[in-house]
Amino acid sequence: MQERLVEARFDALKRCGDIANEETCELFVVGGDLFDRVSVAKRDIQRAASILAEFQGRLVAV
Repeated sequence: MQERLVEARFDALKRCGDIANEETCELFVVGGDLFDRVSVAKRDIQRAASILAEFQGRLVAV
């Protein structure tokens, strides 16, 4: 169950970035936590960074 929730979070982030690119948004703001715990696996951080790097405008993470 936990793994499905993690995958759903990455899928949602990817969909949001894809939509922002399709709509030629200039700014993508991530407000809030991307992860549900303090200790995050390096591969999960790299995966999130890779997804966010696909956005073609400016990215702001708060």
